[in-house]
Amino acid sequence: MGSFGITGAIVSASKLAFMGWGIGIRELDFTGFSGHSALFAAFWPIFYGSFACVVLTVRVAVAVGLALVTAFMRLALIR
Repeated sequence: MGSFGITGAIVSASKLAFMGWGIGIRELDFTGFSGHSALFAAFWPIFYGSFACVVLTVRVAVAVGLALVTAFMRLALIR
């Protein structure tokens, strides 16, 4: 539960900083952290945490991969 709150706070703070004060990275067209990617990164590794060690390693790697793919897709949609 705490990881969702911390993740949500970071995403919200980055979005508010950009929308309210224009704080971002102009060269990278950075407007804040992606909530979609943050949700994947916060949820799936925790969800898979109750499985055996070898299975856990593979599933966490898949979860991190999903988060990265989602982040890339969001970046591609923005550009």
